[in-house]
Amino acid sequence: MLLSVIDSVYCPAMKYTFLTLVAFSAFLIVGCSQSSNGSRLREPRNPVELAQEDVVSFENERSPGPWGDLEDKYIKVFGGGDGRSIRAFVQERVKHFIYISERNVQIDSTSKHTGWNKLDEEEKGKERGNLYLGAINFGMQLWLQSVIDESPATVVFRGNTITVKSPRDGIIILGELYTDLFERNGSWYEVPSGVRKEILTHEARHSDCTGGINSKNLDIARNSKSYSEFRANFPHLECGHLHSVCPSKHALAGIRACDEKPWGAYAVGWLYSEARSKEYSEEWEVMTAVALDAKSRLIYNTQDLLSGKLGEPDMSHSELFN
Repeated sequence: MLLSVIDSVYCPAMKYTFLTLVAFSAFLIVGCSQSSNGSRLREPRNPVELAQEDVVSFENERSPGPWGDLEDKYIKVFGGGDGRSIRAFVQERVKHFIYISERNVQIDSTSKHTGWNKLDEEEKGKERGNLYLGAINFGMQLWLQSVIDESPATVVFRGNTITVKSPRDGIIILGELYTDLFERNGSWYEVPSGVRKEILTHEARHSDCTGGINSKNLDIARNSKSYSEFRANFPHLECGHLHSVCPSKHALAGIRACDEKPWGAYAVGWLYSEARSKEYSEEWEVMTAVALDAKSRLIYNTQDLLSGKLGEPDMSHSELFN
């Protein structure tokens, strides 16, 4: 599990703190949330129970729009505009939650070929600061490592034994920041449900092996000495929708926190949060900030994305080809 950096950006419109995280497979938005003046009025919820409830609560969401191209792409990505459709989208790709500090979790994976996932020297040199985790699609990482190694990976937790046979086995690790109440520098912050649900839509997209992966791709991975080398050898690979290293002029230059390919995890998270930001609800301002952050990770124009210039969203799942 490779983590990189946490960034803190002040939200000038409100006295909120905007927290973001770079992880193996996602630059995750944690949220803008109003401080409770330093006092904690209650205990944070159990994160696994919270995530399970968040998935179910997608069903209560209203259809977006009418907003033209945004509504059209929302329906194509999530399989419909109603809450039932987006819940089905997530549940097809996200099935198990493990809290990062949960005890008695056993992972059996050979990890013989790990060069493909190693931090580059530039990324190693980035300032880590205070490191927190929102969530990570660990199932996708385990599956990809298992097919590269040609050796099965197994996870044991809370009486469950899962031999990872597909990225859609959907094993998600929840970090400290997948919460409803977060403490930072002595102050407590409420984390709105929409922020956590954006994380889930983002992580769900990583469970798609769009276009499949073949033996040539796997041979390249086995011989790669770094993530940059791995990505450079087949830049069109969309299996897992792995992130790209941000370009030199980006605020996160050198970090795996951007998407060059359209309709990846950041685009899905942006689409969800952009739609939610247009609703007149108590979370609209927070979701606007979340959408802006996700948008900043896209190394292409979102208008080209919505107009179809960059192609229609392919939400298919193929896995292995010879």
